[in-house]
Amino acid sequence: MLTALLLAGAAAAQADVTRTGKTFAVTVHPGKLPAAAAVQIADAALAAAERVRPALDKFSLCPAKTPVIHVHADERNFRALAADVTKLAFHVEGFVQLAEGCAHVLLWPSLDASDYALVGLPPGTEHQVMLQAVQFAVFQRYAWVKVDPWRAGVIAHGIVDEILNPDAATGVDPMFDDRRSWHAEQFAKGKAPKLREELEWTAALESRGAFDATTEAMGLIAQTLAAAGSGWARKLLVVPDEKLPGMAAQRAGAVESILGKDWKRNEDRFTKVLSSLRPRWWVSAPIVTRRGGRLLLVGPASPQKGATLAALEPPPAGGYAIRATCELVPGRATDLRVQLDWDQKSLLACFVEPDEVWVSQWEAGSKTWKKLSSRKSPVVAGRPFALSVEVDAKVRVVIDDTQVLEVDYGKRTMRGEWSVEKERGPVWVTDLRCEPLAPPKKK
Repeated sequence: MLTALLLAGAAAAQADVTRTGKTFAVTVHPGKLPAAAAVQIADAALAAAERVRPALDKFSLCPAKTPVIHVHADERNFRALAADVTKLAFHVEGFVQLAEGCAHVLLWPSLDASDYALVGLPPGTEHQVMLQAVQFAVFQRYAWVKVDPWRAGVIAHGIVDEILNPDAATGVDPMFDDRRSWHAEQFAKGKAPKLREELEWTAALESRGAFDATTEAMGLIAQTLAAAGSGWARKLLVVPDEKLPGMAAQRAGAVESILGKDWKRNEDRFTKVLSSLRPRWWVSAPIVTRRGGRLLLVGPASPQKGATLAALEPPPAGGYAIRATCELVPGRATDLRVQLDWDQKSLLACFVEPDEVWVSQWEAGSKTWKKLSSRKSPVVAGRPFALSVEVDAKVRVVIDDTQVLEVDYGKRTMRGEWSVEKERGPVWVTDLRCEPLAPPKKK
């Protein structure tokens, strides 16, 4: 009943947009989203869903009937529906409603309507549309999997990761890096869970942190199983032996049917996948994605946290420079900042706008920035510019090979985390890197 009421309410806000493809249908509930943007989102969401069709055919998972994937622009309505259907104590951005023949995905984040023309379907939403499409197909074909939806999750993450990043390469796509970052960090510390331990997480999840760790593990387990051969998904969907004592043992039995019963070797396979992880980036939403070979950072339409791309590796020893080619978008908010030396207490940031370039310091808990130095900016929106923030005894901001300002940073170590942030609207970034600063040429 609640589903019908919420969908009716969404329809009342503005006309829904429905697109039907070969395998799936998509209905966008636009809320206050302009009609043109809703059409664009519907087309892109359907294209994302249909991308999983070849894999569904490969594993004999194609749905018998056309499922509808509902994409919700109104976060409040989506959250109410998700809480009612999933009964989870934390937020999720997508779920399957098998009895209703559909799945639901949140369009997130909420952007200015003009930004959707650049972004298309936000990467997180695209990922969710594809995941829910596969999970729905698994649940429809294998009803017993509802007893252990983990299996559908492993298959969905495996299929979607294979489509979006067939080489499973970290250090290329920031969003893929983000979906591997926790396990990479734990492995580097010698604290990563073993494969057997991952299979034993069968209790109901009580927090978003546990949910994120579990879904991240699904992708890594799928990667491990897929390396053993193309039939891994079918074997994972074989009805388990009821004589096995409990869900964890049944999962282990499924893994053994794919990898074999030598658990030292199985753990070595999983460790090999973990050891291959080299993520470069940590993403703080709203949007960091790749479009046409360039990074696109897009801040939200409403006052909330902007788009941040943070480096996981510390700066190199000695002097260093954070460099990129950037392009601010005309007619949109033109804030851009490179943040330096975050030590959990404070940071420095270089702000770049068309009117002004300045360096400020921010202290944790403070509501304001302390401006240290400012100069007139040579940047023009719509025109790419080479940005270099150089750090040695001082911080220098260099734009198109011309030094714009220099500032003393005091007693800071300048070895803390660095990042790039866009608080509002879009910016294009190419060849973002942090590299050793060449010593000055001798005269």
